[in-house]
Amino acid sequence: MIVKVALSGANRAFDQPFDYCVPVELEKKLQVGQMVGVPFGHRKKATPGYVVAILEDSEVADTSQDKKSELKAIESLLTKTPVVTNEQLRLAVEMRKRYFCSFSQALDTMLPPRISVKGGVKTRYARLVDRDAVLEMLETDAFRSQGHIRVSELLIDQEGLPVAEIKAAADVTDSVLQTLVKNEVLEIFSVEEERKAPEVVPYEKVKAPALRPAQKKALDILEDACRTSGEGRLKEYLLHGVTGSGKTEVYLQLGEKLLQAGKSVMVLVPEIALTPQMEQRIRSRFGLDVAILHSRLTLTERYEAWQRIARGDAKIVVGARSAVFAPLKNIGLIVLDEEHEATYKSGIKPRYHAADIARLRCLMHDAVLLLGSATPSVESYQRARDGRSTLLTLPERIGRAGRPTITLVDMKGVPKKGIHAIISESLQDALTDAFSRDEQAMILINRRGHARLTICQSCGHVLTCGSCEVALISHLNVHSKVQSKRLLCHHCDRIYQKPPACPSCGEDQLQEVGYGTQQVEDALNTLFPAAGVARMDQDTTVRRQSHAAILERFATDEAKILLGTQMIAKGHDFPNVTVVGILSADQLLNGDDFRAAERGFSLILQAAGRAGRGSLPGHVYIQAYNTEDATLKQVIAHDYDAFFETDAAYRKRLGYPPYSHLGIVLFSGHKEDETKKAAEQFHKLLQEAKARYEKYAGLTLLPVAKAPLSRLRNRYRYRLIVKGENRQLITEWLALVDDTMPTGLVSRAIDIDPYSML
Repeated sequence: MIVKVALSGANRAFDQPFDYCVPVELEKKLQVGQMVGVPFGHRKKATPGYVVAILEDSEVADTSQDKKSELKAIESLLTKTPVVTNEQLRLAVEMRKRYFCSFSQALDTMLPPRISVKGGVKTRYARLVDRDAVLEMLETDAFRSQGHIRVSELLIDQEGLPVAEIKAAADVTDSVLQTLVKNEVLEIFSVEEERKAPEVVPYEKVKAPALRPAQKKALDILEDACRTSGEGRLKEYLLHGVTGSGKTEVYLQLGEKLLQAGKSVMVLVPEIALTPQMEQRIRSRFGLDVAILHSRLTLTERYEAWQRIARGDAKIVVGARSAVFAPLKNIGLIVLDEEHEATYKSGIKPRYHAADIARLRCLMHDAVLLLGSATPSVESYQRARDGRSTLLTLPERIGRAGRPTITLVDMKGVPKKGIHAIISESLQDALTDAFSRDEQAMILINRRGHARLTICQSCGHVLTCGSCEVALISHLNVHSKVQSKRLLCHHCDRIYQKPPACPSCGEDQLQEVGYGTQQVEDALNTLFPAAGVARMDQDTTVRRQSHAAILERFATDEAKILLGTQMIAKGHDFPNVTVVGILSADQLLNGDDFRAAERGFSLILQAAGRAGRGSLPGHVYIQAYNTEDATLKQVIAHDYDAFFETDAAYRKRLGYPPYSHLGIVLFSGHKEDETKKAAEQFHKLLQEAKARYEKYAGLTLLPVAKAPLSRLRNRYRYRLIVKGENRQLITEWLALVDDTMPTGLVSRAIDIDPYSML
C-alpha cells in the first residue's frame, strides 16, 4: 500500500504530497486524515504529516518494483483516528490558492495544538522564581520590555501556568520567555497531565421571547432559505439591524429551528471579550450542547472542545475567528456577528478572512450564511446591493426607550489641560444626573496608556522609539507607590525612562500631550470617587478570566462606569447604561488608509448603541474638535445609508474595495538599502510578467514606496500595491514572482485585500 503524505509545517518549497509505503501491520489501521510520523531528508526525528490519499492497488500497478523499493516507510501513527476531514482537505486546497500558504500550513491552521498527542501529555509550565523580587522589579521599573511586565503580572498570583497559555495571554514569543529565564525571573518545568474535559456549569433555562414584526419577517425568510436547496449557489444574508434591534434573538431562534431539524450551528464573534456573554445567552437557551473555541482557552480546553465537536457531542460552536474551522458536521447555519470587524481577518499567514472560509463551508453544506451588524462593512453592503446576498433589516430597537439621543460636544476653546479637557462639562453633568438615579455609564477612549506623546515645547521634538519610527506613549506604573511614569512603544514593547531634558535641544521643556485610558480613569475617579471605574483595555485584560471579571463587576453594579478601548463598544448589553461618552472622536475618524472613515463611523455608532438598551432612555456625548465632519453628522442622524453613499463613492473613484481588489507585498529587512532593492526587484519582475502575459494587462502596479510605519523592531519596511477587478489574476501574478524570487535576507509578506495598510 502506498499513501500520500503532506508534511506538517511545510512551506511552499515543499508544498506537495510525498509517497510512502505502509508497513503491513499498519495497513488496516490507516485512514485518510490521520497524522503519521515519516522520515524526511536527513532529519533524525520523524516528521509529522497528514495522510491525504491512500492509493488503491490499481493506481500503483504501473509503478516499478524498483521505485516501490526506493520509497521510505511510515514510521508511526500519531493519531488513532483522522484529525482532518475530507471537507477540511478541500478547504486547504482553496486556502492554498487564495492566501499564499502551503497545503499543510492551511491544515495546521485548522487544528488545535496537541491534536497528535495521545493519552497523558507533558505540559511545559512557567512560574516566577522569586515573587517578592519580581514585585520589587515592577515597582522600581527594572523591566525594559512591556512583554516582560505582562508575563510577570500574569504570574504574580499564580503558582504556574502553561507556557502556551502565557504566550497567548501576554502576547509574547518564546524569546521573551527565554530572556526571563536567562535573567532568573522565570523557571520552566514540565507537568504530566491527563486529558479530561473541564466541568461546565449549566445555565438556568431561559424561554425564547416573542419576536417583533421585523424580527419575525427576517426569521421567516431565513427559515425558508434553510429549508430550500441552494442548488450550488451561496445562500448569504445580511441582517442590518440598528443597535439593540434584537439581531441575536433572530440568530437564537433560527438556530433552535435548525437544531430541531438535526442540523448544527456555528456562531462567530469578533472579540474574545464578547464570547462569555454570547456563551451565556446560548447556553441558557440550549443547555450543554455548546462548544466554545478561542485562543484564551487552555490547550486542554481547546483540545477537548475540538473532540466534542468532532464526535458530534456538541451541535453548536461559539467562538472567535479560528472557530470557523471547527469540524462540525451537517452545518445548517453559520453566523458572523458584528461582521464588519477587522478581527475576522487573520494578520498572520495564512491571511484568511473568516467570512471567506464561512462562504466555502456554507457552499459545501448547502447552509445559510448570516452576517449581522448595525454598521455593515462597505464590502458586505455592496454585495447585498449587487444581489450576491440578501438584505434583511431591523429598523427599530426592541426596548421602549428607542434610539439614544446624540449630542456633539465642541471641544474648541476648552483649555488643553485639566479635567475639563478630558471630560467636558456637558458629559460631567450627564454622568452626575445618571449616578443620582442609580444608572450606569460607559466611556470610550480608543487609546490606552496615560498620554499620547511627549513633545519638547522649545524645539518641537517628539520622543520616539529607537527601534520603531513611532511616538512613545506615556504609561503609569501601577505597581509604583508614587505612580511613576515610563515611556512605552506599543509596537515593540520596549520601555524607556523619560529623559530629564529634550535629547534634541537640551531644554527642560518636555510636555505630555493627549490622554489615554489611564488618565481618563484618574479624571473619573477624581470627579466621581464613589462611582467606581472598571477599566477594560489591553493592559487590564492579560489574565484568562480578565474580560469576564471586569464585565461581571460592571454587571453587578459594583462599578458605575465601564471605561475602555474599542473592546467595550461592541455587542455588550447592559440595560442600566443610560449615558455613553465618546472621547477624542477626531482621532477615531482619521487614519492612514481608506477604511479609516468606515472604522470611525462604525466604532462611534456601535459605542453609542450601548446606551438606552432597556426601558430607560439613552444619551450619548461625542467630544470632538471638528464638529463639521460629515461622518459625525451621519452618526448623529443614525444614517448608515448616507455614510455608505459617501464612502462608497470615494472608494469607487480611487479603485478601492469593493470596486476592485488589492494585493500588498510588504518587504522588511535590517538594512534599508537591501530592503528597498528587494522591493524594486520584485516590482521589476512583476512588470516583466505583465509584459509577457496579456491576461495581466488590466491590473495596476503602483511604485515601490516606504510603508506608513517605515521602521518597526529595527526592520525597515517597503511595500508595493497591486490593484485590479480580478482577485484570482492578482493572486496568480504575485504568486508567479513570489515562487521564483528567492527571499534572501529581506522577508516579504503578501496579503490579498488586507485590512491594515500600515
